[in-house]
Amino acid sequence: MNTVSDGGYLVDSFRLYKEFDTADQFEKFADFFDDNDLEEVTMKEVSDWVKKCFDKAQVTLPLSIYFRFTDEVNALNLVTGK
Repeated sequence: MNTVSDGGYLVDSFRLYKEFDTADQFEKFADFFDDNDLEEVTMKEVSDWVKKCFDKAQVTLPLSIYFRFTDEVNALNLVTGK
C-alpha cells in the first residue's frame, strides 16, 4: 500500500499525526488543521508540556533558558514561563 504522507512532524522525530492512505484523507486533515488554527493550539500545548518537564526537572541555572519553534519569532522563557 502506498501512502501519501508518513505523517506531519512538529520536531524531528515527534510525529504530530499519523500517515494517510490517500491524498484525499491528507487534504481533509490539512484543511481541518488550517481552518481551526490548530498549529497555534499545537504549539501552545507542546510549549506547555516542555515547561512542565523543565519545572519537574528542577533545573537551576543563573541563565535564561528559552524554548522556541524553528522559524518562529517568539520564544518561551522556561525560567519565568513568559
